[in-house]
Amino acid sequence: MRPGVTGRALYDIACDVIEAAGHPTRRQIAPGESLDHGFYFSLGHGVGLEVHEEPGLGLSGHEELVPGDVLALEPGIEGTPVGGVRFEDLVLVTESGGETLTDFPYDLTP
Repeated sequence: MRPGVTGRALYDIACDVIEAAGHPTRRQIAPGESLDHGFYFSLGHGVGLEVHEEPGLGLSGHEELVPGDVLALEPGIEGTPVGGVRFEDLVLVTESGGETLTDFPYDLTP
């Protein structure tokens, strides 16, 4: 993540990882078809005055990131036989990349 990268490029990186693990993504289906499992939503969206705003981080995310953008990154896989999982982090786009604003551990230790 860095200025000049599009939301679609970030989405494609996430899809590469998810597809390599054997899960379907929206970019694998034909226009007009639907997907009810796997990675069937976007990677995330901009955060500001509205709950969901530009830049979009999905198939239509053609806007380039700029320093100061705050993004909700929400990758996940859902609708599998065992349920699903989704992570969510807030990230600030800086001149040199991205700064994670979320301060929450991912470990499973109680």
